Amino acid sequence: IEPTWESMAEHYQVPDWFVDGKLGVWFHWGIPSAADENRPNDGSHYGRRMYGAAEGASGAQAKMNEDLKAFHEQRYGPVETFGYEDLVPLFKAEKWDPDVLVTFCKDNGARFIMPVACHHDNFDMYDSFHPWNAVKMGPKRDTLKEWKAAAANHGLKFGVSTHLYWSPRFFANARKYQKPGTLESKLFNMDYDPRGYATQDSWNEHWYARCWEIIEKYDPDMFNNDSPYPKIKGGKGLGIKLFTDFLNRDLEENKGEQTVVLSFKDGNADREAFTYNLERGSSGVIQPEPWMWATDLSGGWFYRATAVNRMSIPVMIGNSIDAISKNGVVMLNIALKGEGTIPENQAAYL
Repeated sequence: IEPTWESMAEHYQVPDWFVDGKLGVWFHWGIPSAADENRPNDGSHYGRRMYGAAEGASGAQAKMNEDLKAFHEQRYGPVETFGYEDLVPLFKAEKWDPDVLVTFCKDNGARFIMPVACHHDNFDMYDSFHPWNAVKMGPKRDTLKEWKAAAANHGLKFGVSTHLYWSPRFFANARKYQKPGTLESKLFNMDYDPRGYATQDSWNEHWYARCWEIIEKYDPDMFNNDSPYPKIKGGKGLGIKLFTDFLNRDLEENKGEQTVVLSFKDGNADREAFTYNLERGSSGVIQPEPWMWATDLSGGWFYRATAVNRMSIPVMIGNSIDAISKNGVVMLNIALKGEGTIPENQAAYL
């Protein structure tokens, strides 16, 4: 497959295991999961909102930032002395048992899982060359390796989701509290321009290297990119290079047969070239290409005890059936507690 949309559209084939599987479970779990569970609504973006005012924020968004900063400073102390990096030791995963969790998913009909490998907060949940990762700190476990082993043990397909690309912008309002050249500066992506990173070669190359490490080291059955990616113009085409490299690697290993799924959210790209991830939306018609309907069981993507899922269980079942009837596959997100267990209300939904 050549690194063009035309070539991807010509060759991309969704494997039967995905279409026939119908139901998967996404897992959002990381540093935000360990912050105080009674915190106010953070939009699952605790890392950026805890630093308060953000450029361009207004109305409800600005108030959310202000409320969260006030909460954080009352709960943990000023952001100058207790920053996002200081939440990392609180994330211990002391009760996390991926075998138990995968068993629960399988017993309730799921045929694949997709843990988050890295969210916008730039913390890798695997053994990464990036210094801020779950093997070196926090849980001190290679969670992707353990998720994959549990999935294989129970015959489920294993996906990964990366949300890395927004990271330089995500922490823009935290930079004034950081010192360049420190280990912390690597977490806050201070080597890259928070406004112009999308056309910064060093960032796009770094993004590619981080994503390719996941693919090579963990050999996922599905790769989901949950944020933008380097464009052909301005980004040296490193986005479509990663996608086609992922597919070509699979074709080479499987004698020309595609066995993996490539998914992302770009609604403007050719839907024949990848599997479209429609988050919290719906389709009015039967789609010609298989697609993924992704929604959240927790009410907030990352765990927060006060979050409320406004979609009742009967409505969610109806929406799931509707998506499947229109050539969709359902991906339900579970927001694990920081300790690594499923809250009872989310277990009831699944």
